[in-house]
Amino acid sequence: MHPPSPQRQRGAALVEALVALLVVAFGVLGFIGLQARTAISSLEGYQRAQGMALVQDMAERITLNRTGAVKDYYLRNAVGVDATCTVPPAPAAGAVPGFAAGAFDLANTDVCEWHALVRQAMGQPGAELARVRGCISATGNAGELLVSLVWQGVQRTAATPLTCGSDDATAFPDPSLRRGVSTVVRIGSLL
Repeated sequence: MHPPSPQRQRGAALVEALVALLVVAFGVLGFIGLQARTAISSLEGYQRAQGMALVQDMAERITLNRTGAVKDYYLRNAVGVDATCTVPPAPAAGAVPGFAAGAFDLANTDVCEWHALVRQAMGQPGAELARVRGCISATGNAGELLVSLVWQGVQRTAATPLTCGSDDATAFPDPSLRRGVSTVVRIGSLL
């Protein structure tokens, strides 16, 4: 047996260095992918927190106007969609028994202020709630309203079960990107 000649060992260190460089490159690419996913998850979390704050704001406004809540003056289907807040006309004097003009006006003011907040949330660069829509609907139980906010997310997941905005395929073309938060407002009956 002869010892290996120095000629056959040439380039072994270079091959080892290239393999090590390749392993490090794959590690760096994996880390970059992880950072990108973390950034997306962070944005989704921020959007959810912002959406919940907007829903809580409207729930508190409704709670403060008990008469308007019980008389369904807050019911709306597309808050924040149009550039201007649409206010339903007040019924003619005496046309609706028990009509409370003050509660009606306060409900419309609350909805228009919420409309402005929702529109403002859409316009924040880098963290906007894309294609956002607010809804206030009756739950079917006396004294209960459902305040919902839906928006377009950035990462596919299970679709939200909320019906707010589900009929708008233009704003929400992919149900797996539609996100939503909601809360139920219960107005107790004071005897």
